[in-house]
Amino acid sequence: MNICFLTITISLSDSIDRDNQINDNNIEENTNINQNLQTIQNSIDEDFPLPKGLTLKEKQVFGGKGTGKRITKKVKSLLEKFFLNGNLNPRDKLTAQKMHEELMKYVESNEIEKQNVPKVSTIQGWISRYAAAFKEQTTEAALRREKDNNEKDMIINSDEKLCESQLNECIELLQFKEFKSHLLYK
Repeated sequence: MNICFLTITISLSDSIDRDNQINDNNIEENTNINQNLQTIQNSIDEDFPLPKGLTLKEKQVFGGKGTGKRITKKVKSLLEKFFLNGNLNPRDKLTAQKMHEELMKYVESNEIEKQNVPKVSTIQGWISRYAAAFKEQTTEAALRREKDNNEKDMIINSDEKLCESQLNECIELLQFKEFKSHLLYK
């Protein structure tokens, strides 16, 4: 029986060198990753169109919407007249540009001031909003009329049935009275 012993000797310095080499590789990889992340962050900051901190509470600005010039009541009533006239007679329907020109005629006759005449784009927006509201109002009115007509029909039908039943009762009563009187006179 032959026994062989193999002796492996690893020096402590070799093991430490390998550990240091692994650590150096890890540090190098982490450095590369950090540099890549920094590059990505910089490109996001440069490419993003809004400034940093825009959504912070202290950066909020209130009162921006609705603070502009409003259409005066006089101009609004004139625009409504133009719109409704176009609704009644389709040949007289005016575009936003034509409405603007009509308003300028009122400026020339000194009925309204030039500063109160809205831009064509503002008139176009007003037409869109007013048309939607007008359509909603007319739909609601039509539904109300239909409901009222249905209720009236129901009342008329029930009144007709009531009248018919009352008429039948009267006929029966008259027939009974005739029969009774016929018996009395015999």
